[in-house]
Amino acid sequence: MFGFAFGNGGQQNGNNGGFPFFGGQPLGAQRNAPRTFQRSLRAFPFVMHPSQNQDHNENGDKIFLPATALEELVRQNIQYPMLFQLQNQNKQRNTHCGVLEFSAEEGKMYMPYWMMNNLLLSPGDIVTILSVSLPKATYTKLQPQENSFLKISNPKAVLEHELRKFSCLTKGDQITITYDNTKYNIEIKELKPANACSIIETDCQVDFEAPPNWGEEEAKWKAQADAKKEAEAAAASSSSSSSSSSSSSSSSSSSTTTVGDSKKGATEGQMSGKRKADGTPGKEKVGTLDLAKLAAERAARKAQLTSPQHISFTGHGRRVDGRPQKKKSGRASTAKSGGDDAPPPAPQALPVSFGAPKPGASTNRAQALSKFRKRKEAGAFTGSGNTM
Repeated sequence: MFGFAFGNGGQQNGNNGGFPFFGGQPLGAQRNAPRTFQRSLRAFPFVMHPSQNQDHNENGDKIFLPATALEELVRQNIQYPMLFQLQNQNKQRNTHCGVLEFSAEEGKMYMPYWMMNNLLLSPGDIVTILSVSLPKATYTKLQPQENSFLKISNPKAVLEHELRKFSCLTKGDQITITYDNTKYNIEIKELKPANACSIIETDCQVDFEAPPNWGEEEAKWKAQADAKKEAEAAAASSSSSSSSSSSSSSSSSSSTTTVGDSKKGATEGQMSGKRKADGTPGKEKVGTLDLAKLAAERAARKAQLTSPQHISFTGHGRRVDGRPQKKKSGRASTAKSGGDDAPPPAPQALPVSFGAPKPGASTNRAQALSKFRKRKEAGAFTGSGNTM
């Protein structure tokens, strides 16, 4: 018969609670103690996944492992969250990551392309994967590799949102984040309390370091700002000089106008003093008008209109100014035969009887019209005031 000792009996015999005859540990301690998972797999980027729709997994640090790896991890009582260290033993490079799915083919694993670049891997190279437990990060310093990252309106909020897709950071790695369809590379410059830390549900202080070529970009921006300031100063000086020249020209023009007005006033005063004793105005000029000439023409016109030889308008088509009228046919030529200034002949009054027609007289309309035409030809209607 064999006697088994558990608990204190084993500790008293110096075997730490194991079997006194075989030197082993208790069964409960062996089952609960975590062990290290280690396996070698061939690495491929997500773009080579058979489903061909895993490009969105490039944002983050999660990998795909085969289903047999999950079975082994469960048997070994691996702690959660599951974090792993990836080693490229040929290049002496390593990084850390988390797991997203256990759907890869046996003997293969899929990872983001930026992770393969950090490990200096080519598709199909062998990678050693080990399970690890990492402390939580308390401080990290990040360095963007592109100057355009600093042009984002709120880089802190963008970085906080994108780092939620990561489970851990490794000092010296260059991670890749995507914002507004643009990829930005960020290097992990410092990390505390270890060179590899977990960032799952932790408060971490983050500092930024200027990009590597930020000095050249800053010098370029300063040169552009200085050139802009010089251009604005030149424009301001030119505008001030033009305003001063315009003010001087306006002052000179105002002085010239004042002198001209004074001269004009003196000239008008002298001309107003040259009035004649008989009341006839002297020769005054205002602009381009000769007032003396206009006054003389007005006086001559008045004398012509008041002369006894002037013929007033009689209503027979004679001109008011007394000038000869153009020769016309008919009655107008007959009126002109007596001379240009001869008055028209006096109208001849014809006797008109309003009594009853004589016996035998015709009252036909045609005979009346013929008589009217004869009298018209005889000149009986030469005046406007004739009466029948």
